Amino acid sequence: MNDLVQDELKDVLGRWHRGEGVSSIVLGHSVRRNSEGAEEPHVFRQKKVHAFVFALLEICVQDAPLVDFAPFDAVAREKAHEFELSAEEQAAGTSLAWVALRRGWARALSNFPDGHKITVKAEAQA
Repeated sequence: MNDLVQDELKDVLGRWHRGEGVSSIVLGHSVRRNSEGAEEPHVFRQKKVHAFVFALLEICVQDAPLVDFAPFDAVAREKAHEFELSAEEQAAGTSLAWVALRRGWARALSNFPDGHKITVKAEAQA
């Protein structure tokens, strides 16, 4: 991760931890296909997945800059288990975090239309 990306991610993480709104995108889909190929509703937990994304970014920015996908994915799988994410939630969150680590937060979001943009913030801890 280059120093400009790291600085940007530190800024985004700071805003997240202060409970400020952070621009992001809607992750996942509201429907999925079952084993027979039929569509069924799927509740994609945006708040939980974004908390997972920021936890992954925190690990990589503060603790261990993971530059290869395999070790990053191993950490992501372990963290997804802690967050009790579905396979779809894990995949979407892992993807966003990985692209942000490679390209920066703003560039990771840049290819999505405005209709996909949302603002997320950390939920207050009780």
